[in-house]
Amino acid sequence: MFKNGIFKTIKNKMKGHYETLKRGTQGEIIISLFLLD
Repeated sequence: MFKNGIFKTIKNKMKGHYETLKRGTQGEIIISLFLLD
């Protein structure tokens, strides 16, 4: 159960990075990296 929680968190982080890459400028990507970490 704990392991699944970690994978879910990583998956959500990656999704967030992807969404930002898709729509954003480089500045927004850098901001999102800080916010997600």
